[in-house]
Parts: sequence; C-alpha cells; structure tokens
Amino acid sequence: MAARAGETTMKIVPVQAGAITSTLSLFPLPHQLGAAYFEGINVTEFLVHWEDVTMDWIDKQRIKKMPLYCETTLGLYIKELVIYHEGES
Repeated sequence: MAARAGETTMKIVPVQAGAITSTLSLFPLPHQLGAAYFEGINVTEFLVHWEDVTMDWIDKQRIKKMPLYCETTLGLYIKELVIYHEGES
C-alpha cells in the first residue's frame, strides 16, 4: 500500500547471515517521502505520530533527532531547550 502525503511508512527487511536471521526496521530520513515533519501546526498530531514511529528509541535519541524532522526555526528552538542538552558534559 502506498503512503499518503504526510504519512510515515516503515519497511521491515529480513536479513539473513548464515544461520542467524534478524530484522531491520528502516526509518525514513528527514525530508524523505513519508517521514514525519512538523511545520508548526497540529503539534499533538505530530507528537503522537513521533512517539509511535520512535517507540523503540530511548528518550535521548527521540529528543536529539526531533529537530531534524521539524521546520528549521522550530528545530533550532528545540536545540535551545534544557532537555536537549541534558546528559551532556
């Protein structure tokens, strides 16, 4: 099924190496068709979607990657938040 505009799709690709089989989940890159993107409207919708597609990520990863999936000014704002820099020395 093709993704509609604004929807994110994830493709599960089985990888086989000898007798060991694992599954990779491919996450869309920023600005790639189907990637989550926040332009400043419908913040709740974006956050619910973001949490769904990043459910296997730790919170630090979610926060560090989020600016890449936002309009530039919003991404810069996120990078100024204290939580973005927590844990840095």
